[in-house]
Amino acid sequence: MASSYKINDWEKWSIDKGDYHRGFHSTSRFEKQIRRKRNIRNSIIIGSFLLVIGIITYFIFR
Repeated sequence: MASSYKINDWEKWSIDKGDYHRGFHSTSRFEKQIRRKRNIRNSIIIGSFLLVIGIITYFIFR
């Protein structure tokens, strides 16, 4: 059963009925999370690349 709420004697509304829609614009908090995940991913990719280059260079020039 859908959960309905009555706030300050307003009509009942429900997320399940579709009365609530998320805004089109992302919140700044959500954008920060996306940026943080992107930075972590890029750091891991760069670190892995440098590690592979270092290992290859070690075996070539030793």
